[in-house]
Amino acid sequence: MIGFPIIAFVLISTKLDLFFNGFIVGLILIACAIVLFSVVLYIVDVLSNDRILEFKGSFSLIVLGALFIWWLVVTPIVFFEEYYHPRDPGYRRLRPLILFFSNIFMYISFSIALLFCKPQNH
Repeated sequence: MIGFPIIAFVLISTKLDLFFNGFIVGLILIACAIVLFSVVLYIVDVLSNDRILEFKGSFSLIVLGALFIWWLVVTPIVFFEEYYHPRDPGYRRLRPLILFFSNIFMYISFSIALLFCKPQNH
């Protein structure tokens, strides 16, 4: 994670036109790997102590689940972006709908977590 800003700076500086007009797939894949690694470390940390007993209705579980589902849906769209023709009408209609509904799902999950989860006192 410490090297990510350096890698991001190098990738963005070498592909500056792609940064403003599209996606840098390598950067997105590295960021996805960091997020996935962080999620796995968090789950291992939760499973290794007694916090698992109060994990069921926690804010962290809902946010973690929503972010994980969002990453699973959005990452393939970004990864396979370069293989679709921009004039394909089916893809042009489907991509914004998938992104819109995945964002709606994520923010509704965050709202539900903020409204219904009890605050945790440590």
